[in-house]
Amino acid sequence: MKLSLALLATAISGTSAFTAVNNNGPRTITQLNERQPIMAGNWKMNPTTEADALNLATGFTALLNELEDTCAMDDVEGCTEVVLFPPFPFISKVMDIVGKSGITVGAQQVYYQDKGAFTGSVAASMVKSVGCEFVLCGHSERRSLFSDSDANINAKVKKVLEFGMKPILCIGETQEEYDLGITQEVCAMQVSKDLAGVSKADMKDVVIAYEPVWAIGTGLVCDSDAANDVHKYIRTVLAKMYDDEVAQATRIHTTPRPQPHPHHEALTALLATAISGTSAFTAVNNNGPRTITQLNERQPIMAGNWKMNPTTEADALNLATGFTALLNELEDTCAMDDVEGCTEVVLFPPFPFISKVMDIVGKSGITVGAQQVYYQDKGAFTGSVAASMVKSVGCEFVLCGHSERRSLFSDSDANINAKVKKVLEFGMKPILCIGETQEEYDLGITQEVCAMQVSKDLAGVSKADMKDVVIAYEPVWAIGTGLVCDSDAANDVHKYIRTVLAKMYDDEVAQATRIQYGGSVTPESVDQLMAKSDIDGCLVGGASLFADKFARIVNFERQ
Repeated sequence: MKLSLALLATAISGTSAFTAVNNNGPRTITQLNERQPIMAGNWKMNPTTEADALNLATGFTALLNELEDTCAMDDVEGCTEVVLFPPFPFISKVMDIVGKSGITVGAQQVYYQDKGAFTGSVAASMVKSVGCEFVLCGHSERRSLFSDSDANINAKVKKVLEFGMKPILCIGETQEEYDLGITQEVCAMQVSKDLAGVSKADMKDVVIAYEPVWAIGTGLVCDSDAANDVHKYIRTVLAKMYDDEVAQATRIHTTPRPQPHPHHEALTALLATAISGTSAFTAVNNNGPRTITQLNERQPIMAGNWKMNPTTEADALNLATGFTALLNELEDTCAMDDVEGCTEVVLFPPFPFISKVMDIVGKSGITVGAQQVYYQDKGAFTGSVAASMVKSVGCEFVLCGHSERRSLFSDSDANINAKVKKVLEFGMKPILCIGETQEEYDLGITQEVCAMQVSKDLAGVSKADMKDVVIAYEPVWAIGTGLVCDSDAANDVHKYIRTVLAKMYDDEVAQATRIQYGGSVTPESVDQLMAKSDIDGCLVGGASLFADKFARIVNFERQ
């Protein structure tokens, strides 16, 4: 990453053959025929901590400002437009650093729905609210690793445009397709499907990125003439879809391998110095780790999973502020996990809002968590978030295996197991979500499903690590449906889960592990649930989006 951004600064500083646009007001298609150069840095799932991300942004901005013939602003004649794509948790604070220099910030991906029960997903409105102007759509890593279909990519392109941002549509052939000689056909198919229904007027805000997949991160090089030929072919496709005006106006960039600047070593050294700061993690419990024996008294834990809500940063911060104020007013409730008699409280905001929500609620002892993470440490996983990243912004918990991740995003038990281990490796606490679907409930195999999930998802997790594991039993058929799992039935499942844990570990672990209930928990149902012997808390969805409702749930009446 140090090397690539130093080279990006070098590439941006080169003499351009293009005539830049002077943006006095919205650009028209006619003005865009003078195609302003655009350089974009996709950080993918790097760097691993917030401190490193902010130092990287600072170092890059300093380098760009030192190069006399380069500027980042898109409203200055002769300038190259520069866009950085940090991981979601870092966007807001990176924007604070680079925005003053005219550098634009974008999002590595978004979901195509506006809001709702899509745990771990990020809406277009969210990244818009933290200052993003561009969004990557259809990146090859999203297509190959996360099964992003052309239909989904098309919906994302339209959603990005709907919210007044600019999609960078990524297209390109795989090694197999390249070997078959069907590069043009693949690109034509992707452009046609992914831009279906996008109007000519909206095309002024669309950028296309041709990325031959076989040349990304492999060391293989796509010859510049060959790349240019593909770009020319893409323009013929656009001409057929729209007209020649759009074809010539649309900016198309590629994934180059820039040649080192004559002063490259000095630039790299300067950037390396800028990113050498020490990362500071937020401690989980300043009184030392809790032992299994201590946890036998099972401290209640209430967690609010905001899922893909609220839609803007302002609304998220207002919700956090309102909830904190209410919680502080309730005499018999406290959020700290190191005060005897207290309920531990955890909020799970969407990724772009975590850092600033933490700034608000942390002072009251409320804990913040992440809705999900990827199981790799770093690398070419565009749109994904690593455990180290959420750790660095103060997260203490991570949801693993939420039913929406299992059903909507094909999260397998093997992947969930890897995520649980990765969360533990970085000193955080996984909340493992398990539960049966409606079909499985109707078949009467609730216990079998839960046993299978617990066994697979905790495979290889040591007894010592179990002190930091929380399990959330969520009958899928009761999540967001209005259907209610009877408190006695829920408690019976919790008891059964303890028998599974006893077989995997021993009775000490079984009795020490905190097990939450999740599934349409409301202020009206919480007291009865929390009166049961084996229910240690709740994982709350919809009700956590209302400060007064969630405060009442946290302040359940002890019976």
